[in-house]
Amino acid sequence: MGEYLRNKIWVALFVVLFLISSSTRLSLAVTKTEINTICTGTPNPSSCFELFKSDPHITKLNLSGLVKVLIKYAHDESLDTEKIIQLHAESIKDPFIKKQYSLCSNNFEYTLVPFDSALKYLAAKDFHSLNVNIAAAMTFAENCKDVFEEFHIKLDPQILMKINDFQDLCSIPLMISTMLPK
Repeated sequence: MGEYLRNKIWVALFVVLFLISSSTRLSLAVTKTEINTICTGTPNPSSCFELFKSDPHITKLNLSGLVKVLIKYAHDESLDTEKIIQLHAESIKDPFIKKQYSLCSNNFEYTLVPFDSALKYLAAKDFHSLNVNIAAAMTFAENCKDVFEEFHIKLDPQILMKINDFQDLCSIPLMISTMLPK
């Protein structure tokens, strides 16, 4: 009888611990309210909501995990955008315009450095520096557009859209960085 009672206690203890750990894990996942706050705090809320709809896996992450994944997405988007700019530059005949596309491509190359730093600051829980580095990546992208505006050169619409998509993507972890505990 004592063995039976001891086994029941162990089973009950295991169930309680399992329920506590499960509820704790679930409570760390980003909530619908947090997603709403994040997306409405970005310059392009519809793009943000679309991202969360398109990848339901990311809604299971906590805020820090979400920032990490989004920085990796932005990193990949930066590489993709830089390649498209480089390919476009190769097709340009006018040397002056070709140079502007090369400068734009260089600006996208520079976005990668702040992302590496941002991930280090996220791990160190230095959320202010995280925010600064994400903003720096966005600034490099903006500088790319400025190169063309300064000389009144029309930027290829596909590239302009890629740059804007990149900035929209960066605005999401930027917004989350303001929500992380201080």
